[in-house]
Amino acid sequence: METLEQQFRSQLDAFVERTGIGLATLGRKALGDPNLMRQIARGRSPTLRTVDRMLQFMAAYERERHCARDPPRRRHRRPKPRTNRTRRPGTMTKRPRNPNTTSPTRLLRRPEVEARTGLSRSSIYQRMAEGRFPRPVPLGEHAVGWIESEIEEWVRKRVSAGRTPKKAAPTNHHGKD
Repeated sequence: METLEQQFRSQLDAFVERTGIGLATLGRKALGDPNLMRQIARGRSPTLRTVDRMLQFMAAYERERHCARDPPRRRHRRPKPRTNRTRRPGTMTKRPRNPNTTSPTRLLRRPEVEARTGLSRSSIYQRMAEGRFPRPVPLGEHAVGWIESEIEEWVRKRVSAGRTPKKAAPTNHHGKD
């Protein structure tokens, strides 16, 4: 039985073979990152969000070009052998990671924070000024990063706040106090 990651990789390989599109071009068009697809091809385990975005792009790309498919381009480079190990094991497993295990602190740059929260740059900084969003950690003179666990906790709190029903204020329908 294939894992989700193996299924995605086989779909990705088939798409690249059918369309002849290069990995850098695919990554740039689908995700805005030309290096990500090369990293995935070398064994990096993609997140479920990345996989979903890639599958949506591939379906749309093939819908647009279903009539006029270009023959696949031949690459003269030898492909690097794939290993079964990924850089982040368990990214695409069905079970979530155990939150009690310790993992290294990961810092997220602003575009990834925007993608994970669904907020724009201005909304992030406005909420930070109001004290309603985690503050970043300075990484250098002109660079900051947010702690991944703090962003995940903020998202969890937003989801739980949105799922709890709000009690309506009692109204007096008779016009009497």
